[in-house]
Parts: sequence; structure tokens; C-alpha cells
Amino acid sequence: MIQGFGIGLFAIFILLSFQFRSYLEPLIVMAAIPLALIGVIFGNLLLGTSLFDAGGTRVLCSRRRCRQ
Repeated sequence: MIQGFGIGLFAIFILLSFQFRSYLEPLIVMAAIPLALIGVIFGNLLLGTSLFDAGGTRVLCSRRRCRQ
């Protein structure tokens, strides 16, 4: 399973490097996603809300269109 995850990350890196024509920019994009999730978790803890309240809905809606 770890090997498949590594292959998937490498494939995403290759596709992004073709698109950006750079080796640094795909790393920045791939690092921004987990850091944003850490920020969401920290912000919810700071405000005293849980991920299953409105904060969780915002995280899910940022990835796809949601109907409310």
C-alpha cells in the first residue's frame, strides 16, 4: 500500500512537472495541500469547533460543489 502511494505521488509529480515545465513548482503545489489541511484542523481547534460542524462542510465543499 505504501508502494502504491509512492507511485501515485510520483505520477502526480511527473504530470505537474510537465504542466509547469519546472521541478520546483510541483513540489510547492503538492506541499500546499497537506499544509492547508493542517491549517484547517488548527483553526477549528483554535475556534473550538469540530471538523464535523460547519468547518467540515467548508473543507468538503472546497473540493467539490456542494448544495446547501
